[in-house]
Amino acid sequence: MTSGLAFLARRVSGYFATDGELDPQPLIARLHQIGAELAYPVMSEERRMVFRPLREGQALQLNRVGIWEPSAGRTRSVLAWSISVMLVPLVAFDGTGARLGRGGGYYDAYLSGLGARRPLLVGYAHACQEARAVPRAPWDVPLDAVVTESKLHVFSVRAQRFG
Repeated sequence: MTSGLAFLARRVSGYFATDGELDPQPLIARLHQIGAELAYPVMSEERRMVFRPLREGQALQLNRVGIWEPSAGRTRSVLAWSISVMLVPLVAFDGTGARLGRGGGYYDAYLSGLGARRPLLVGYAHACQEARAVPRAPWDVPLDAVVTESKLHVFSVRAQRFG
């Protein structure tokens, strides 16, 4: 997966794992070594998710729900269409690419309206988080793939090219 992502990933969004989520930092560090720019989610004052670049040595802060994020400083938000690959945390996923998050709908709201310009969405999860079926609402954006510690699950034609 790293070689395919390396080809695709000019800018990768990561996240800081909490509550037992599979930690994507080793993968993100490798992608950064091969030239990817990094962006991380930040909760805005309007309770919307935005992404900010994260540079080496940049300060982090805990947000209102206890998740690390890049401190504001003088950095501008990253435009959604400029993210090539978005690593997405999840609570559960199924064989269709449906994803169950923590219930805030932040990723779905962020991605709504992007259509074909949306990033390649890659869930990052423990294998035990795979469910038989995950409920999907009309506004839920499906994943293109999920990476677990034991397997790459591919759900879209877009992801097949980079597996």
